[in-house]
Amino acid sequence: STFFLSLRNYPTLKKLAGSGQDILFYGRDVLALYVLARAGRPVIYETHDIARKGPRGWAERKLIEGRNLRKIVFISNELKRAYLEKYDTVLADKKMIVAPDAADEQPNFSETFGLNGDAAFNACYIGGFHRGRGIELILEVAGRMPEVGFHLFGGTGNQIDQLRQTSPANVYFYGYIAPAQTYKARNAA
Repeated sequence: STFFLSLRNYPTLKKLAGSGQDILFYGRDVLALYVLARAGRPVIYETHDIARKGPRGWAERKLIEGRNLRKIVFISNELKRAYLEKYDTVLADKKMIVAPDAADEQPNFSETFGLNGDAAFNACYIGGFHRGRGIELILEVAGRMPEVGFHLFGGTGNQIDQLRQTSPANVYFYGYIAPAQTYKARNAA
């Protein structure tokens, strides 16, 4: 079995750490992984940044120096290099994997969505329209830059209808697009 974990699930974590089950623990919460490794459980640590100081930095060092770390997963080659530099003698024999995060490789740079309007410069937003995503700021900036086309991909029909009522003329809405098609919107910009 493989468990994805967090220290927030401490009661479950404590129970699993003490169980005799054959479980491999995978996670990003270095404190939880340290607790498990200290209890003799095998762990895989996925990291997105080096823990610099404090309890997380201490736990990371102890985890990497320990014998129960089976693999360490980095989200970029640059991050792997930084870890090798910081933990040069300790990390050299550990099994390391680079698994890039966030986006698939760009299929090409020629396929595009046809954008509305005739602006010489276009800016695209791709994502959700819920509060906190910056849509209000985009609309404010669009009002100050009428020479730029602002193309918004995402949102629900109701969200788009509401935003259209107060949007400047240089803002265009396209609705939801599948994640596999987002590169076409990026290319269009």
